[in-house]
Amino acid sequence: MSNRSMWDGKRERFYEVWDASFTHEPSGRGFWLRYTLLNPSAKDNPRHGGLWFATMDVRDRIVPFGVHRYFCGDDVRFSRNHLSLQFGTGRFEEGMLSGSLEQDDHEISWELEYTPSNQPINTVTRWINRVPTIDVGLILANPDVTLRGEIRVDGEVFQCDGCRCTQSHYWGTYWAHGWLWSHCNDFEERPGVVAHSATVKLTRFGPLSLPSTFFAFRDEAKGIDFKINSPLKMPLFKSSFEGGRWIYVFADRNRRVEWDVLTRPSRMVTMEFTSPFYKPYWCHKCVVASSLLRLYEKTSKGWSQTDELFSKGTTSSEVMTDEDRRPAWMRFGPKFNPRLLDPYALREYMKQAGWDVSPQEI
Repeated sequence: MSNRSMWDGKRERFYEVWDASFTHEPSGRGFWLRYTLLNPSAKDNPRHGGLWFATMDVRDRIVPFGVHRYFCGDDVRFSRNHLSLQFGTGRFEEGMLSGSLEQDDHEISWELEYTPSNQPINTVTRWINRVPTIDVGLILANPDVTLRGEIRVDGEVFQCDGCRCTQSHYWGTYWAHGWLWSHCNDFEERPGVVAHSATVKLTRFGPLSLPSTFFAFRDEAKGIDFKINSPLKMPLFKSSFEGGRWIYVFADRNRRVEWDVLTRPSRMVTMEFTSPFYKPYWCHKCVVASSLLRLYEKTSKGWSQTDELFSKGTTSSEVMTDEDRRPAWMRFGPKFNPRLLDPYALREYMKQAGWDVSPQEI
């Protein structure tokens, strides 16, 4: 049900996206798949359905690239009663993703299956949709599933059996002005752990904007499942992007989270999105980032660290803007010095994992 289409058959301005991302660890290649609907009721809409693919390499053996194709008319078929999408050569049903694209001298195809999760994560709080003109939804329909099948890229075959994947579903009539987004469900030696963060720039008031921030964490082995998304504390949440580094600092009454995500900018791919009002936006994406996440609990003596998790090339992160170039920086919340978050810790972890990391990357 988490992937069922949310279009009511009436709204003229509407978008809906189903996507999946994962790292093929044997090769170090990251993959990002998207299926999109745009303004389904609009007549003669050339961008009715979209099929998207992007890949990058944590070992820098390829130049990251992305391709996509739009479909319209009889090439777009979908059901509103249950998940069944078919956009030309692309098909998506619960538990199955397939498609093929030929563009810019690239030939890509994929046939993937997974067992659907029965524990989705809903990320949008009720208060957001109470804001006039804002109608959005975002669900991690399958926050942590295991794939079966293969992907073919320019003659190279990637057997994906056992790859850990996340699949999300989002929709609405409103398109944000920008966002920072990170997800990991493949931390080193910690199966069953999922972390997800999103900071979204909502309504603008002149030079100011209304940000919305959300963080979710789930650890099946320890029975931990919590969210930090209080609207009263959102002005104090801190999120930033600079170069190839995302930093998140969230806290509520009992918990504090520090999440440091890092990649080389050369591993990011840029793809152009279209809003329901046909305005262009650009998403700068990396599926093969590394990250260090620390959890704290409040004690009588202050914050006490309770957990530390590391991902090596398996964190997916993105920054979205209304400019056709990757931003030099983006920041939400109070000003803070990212160096205060122990900037050498992630580099030391990566060295221990056998990576050669220069000081300029921290």
